[in-house]
Amino acid sequence: MNTSKSHRILAIGWVILFALSSFTLSSQELQEYYPPKHHEISDSTFRAYTHLLKVTFPELSRRIKNYPAFSIVIYYCHLKVAPDTIWNAIQYAMKIDSMECCKLDFSWALRNKIIKSSITAKQYFEYRKICDTVFKRVDSLLIKELVKIQQRDEQIREHHTYEEIRTNKKLQDEMVHLDTINMKHIDDILLRYGRYPGKKLADEMSGVVASVIQHSPYANQAKYLPYIEKAVYDHDLRPQYLALLTDRIKMIEGKPQLFCSQIVYDEKKKKEVLYKYQGTIQEVEKRRESLGIITLKKYLRNYYPKIEYPTK
Repeated sequence: MNTSKSHRILAIGWVILFALSSFTLSSQELQEYYPPKHHEISDSTFRAYTHLLKVTFPELSRRIKNYPAFSIVIYYCHLKVAPDTIWNAIQYAMKIDSMECCKLDFSWALRNKIIKSSITAKQYFEYRKICDTVFKRVDSLLIKELVKIQQRDEQIREHHTYEEIRTNKKLQDEMVHLDTINMKHIDDILLRYGRYPGKKLADEMSGVVASVIQHSPYANQAKYLPYIEKAVYDHDLRPQYLALLTDRIKMIEGKPQLFCSQIVYDEKKKKEVLYKYQGTIQEVEKRRESLGIITLKKYLRNYYPKIEYPTK
């Protein structure tokens, strides 16, 4: 990375840090705030959004949150709390996940309209200015690079079924060849950035890196698992990628998986089945919930409808 680009990125970082430094409520104070009923909102609306706050607030103390912090912004808007409280909630949400917050608020016209009408014109201008900085931080050259890597990663997988690949050595060899090329590129990218290039840098393409690592040999998976884990807990990568890689490593090691993300082909039954899992299915569901991913029942229904949901 050249010096001018390094200085530019550092300057952008300071702008964001300065813009968010005015946040006055601590997370604990924010969690304790339940607004009184505003005279313009109905009892049912007040009950509904107060309940959502009560569900969301405990999640904010967890390392991985099922209910994102920026949800409270809209809850407060519907409850018609003071603009400064909403502004503080926006800044708190931005500290946790600025990319997701900005994308959600300004890509959904209705949500943007609600927020705009709930804070002052000065606050809204400041919010747009901060988000402009967040969007400029995205590395367009990296995204173009990841698009090409994704195309190679999906070249065999997206055009052939699991059964076709499993029984065709030519397809298997071609897939291994493409995966090897991809992994060399991913090694270069991770060396270049010194960390996982997550949503802040690559937006929605950030998952490509995790997918290639998952399709690579065991040594690479074990080496880069800490990178993926840190990115997930920093809210810079979707948590399902951590579940997938953790289970893939467990399976290679011959150990039970934790999240039931891995499917294998049973030669005796002549069909796909869940790879063995640790504990009961209820414990699997609890682990999935703690990681913030969909239930196993929904996962199987959406992606593997032929696999029966286990009973124990």
